[in-house]
Amino acid sequence: MGRYPAAEVDGADELLAVPPPIPVGIPVDILERRPDLIAAERRVASAFYLSEQARLAKLPSFTLTAGVGGNNALDSLVGNLAAGIFAPLYTGGALEGQIEVANADQKAAVAAYGTSVLKAFEEVETSLTNDDLFAQREDFLASAVESNFKAYELALAQYDVGKIDLLSVLQMQSRWLGASIGLIRIKNERLAQRVNLHLALGGSFEDKE
Repeated sequence: MGRYPAAEVDGADELLAVPPPIPVGIPVDILERRPDLIAAERRVASAFYLSEQARLAKLPSFTLTAGVGGNNALDSLVGNLAAGIFAPLYTGGALEGQIEVANADQKAAVAAYGTSVLKAFEEVETSLTNDDLFAQREDFLASAVESNFKAYELALAQYDVGKIDLLSVLQMQSRWLGASIGLIRIKNERLAQRVNLHLALGGSFEDKE
């Protein structure tokens, strides 16, 4: 911008609120919109078509032309048809090899699709589990922050009347600040896990077409 940065950017005072709870009974079909599963499904379909293409390559291929007249033309046509029928037989096993390769690719595509599906389920289950665990940890840390803050206030009152020294007050303040930092971190982790869950689901919880 043509000037030296002055550190005047205002930041948020607190983190965003954690989104609402995850609804129960999310349909499994919602995972079908994940880009990686869509790509894997397309690769399976492509492998099936390639396998069919390799199988059809063994069939004879010929064309019929109009205007056939006379025995010579008919004999020529029959000869061309015979050549077209027997031509695929003299390929030295190349066509059979192509079919085997296509079938192997087909099985590999199906296996890869299964692996992608299992990975999707694993990511969803991990995100759901983490969301529940982090929610429990947030409640625990929120309670710890409240308890440590009350203890800090009590320590200040005791210090004012000369019952304890300043070191004890600073120790209670350190515990309160440590619990507060932990609470901020776990809130950030919950937000990150919610993002991971949406990525694992391929979008929001609603199964939109």
